Amino acid sequence: NVNAWYISNDICYGRSGNTNDVWAVAICCKIATDVPTPSPTPRPTTSDPTSVPTQSPQVYPTTAPTPQCPSLLVKVLSFDSQTVTSSSWDGVYVLDEGNPSFGHSDWIGTGQNKGGWIKYIGANWVISDANGGALTHESLSSASEFVYPPLGTFRWDHEYVANGAVVTVTCGSSYPPTHVPSNAPTVSPTPSPTVHFIGVYITDDGDYVYREWFHHKAGIEDDGRENFLFNNSTYRSSLSYDSVNGWQIILLDNVLGKTEIFSSHLHGLYPPMNEWVFFGAIKFYITGLLTDF
Repeated sequence: NVNAWYISNDICYGRSGNTNDVWAVAICCKIATDVPTPSPTPRPTTSDPTSVPTQSPQVYPTTAPTPQCPSLLVKVLSFDSQTVTSSSWDGVYVLDEGNPSFGHSDWIGTGQNKGGWIKYIGANWVISDANGGALTHESLSSASEFVYPPLGTFRWDHEYVANGAVVTVTCGSSYPPTHVPSNAPTVSPTPSPTVHFIGVYITDDGDYVYREWFHHKAGIEDDGRENFLFNNSTYRSSLSYDSVNGWQIILLDNVLGKTEIFSSHLHGLYPPMNEWVFFGAIKFYITGLLTDF
């Protein structure tokens, strides 16, 4: 016989009065809502309404910040341990916002130093004069040197001078004044100029030996393409164009007498610039030192 019915976890159960199995039929119902509370909740703790919402802010957003160093003033104090009153690197360099190098801003020379520039290449800041002479300074781990060249007076290295140069770099807070505007342009645009590089810097991605090596222009081929050369006591390197393999870098180890050729298979009029490009299995970055027209 059925002894009892009960509900557990929304399931109806029938229970016998002994150990025998029983069958039971029942209708089980659940109240959808709890019994309402006997009285309403207390009134709000305050009888005063909140104040009128605050007005929209009256201060307008500020304009985009200007670069902290729109210009750099460079002054060489000594060269190869000799005090100098002037140098080919001296002058004002203005920010070139549209031409970053290795993710960093660069600056271009003005006035008598037109054609010079300041760039971050690989792991070094480089100051180049208009004739291709370069001063380099290895970037330190401080945050400022990842944005600007070292500000203040520091020693910079030179490729052919053991003692380098002592250079002061000063941050300018404004751009130098521009010259009087030119007359209205001619009706017909002039043809695109032919670019000639005085030299190029070549670096690799860290797996080889190239470390911002400066290759000076060595000549111009019959097809108008230029070739570039680097040479020291250990290595001789050239960047030139081959009609089959495209632009290629040829490295000669002067000590071991070993020659390696790295081909890009790119056939442009100029070598690939300002981007990492595979020459064979090695990735190189090439930066033009200077262009004239």
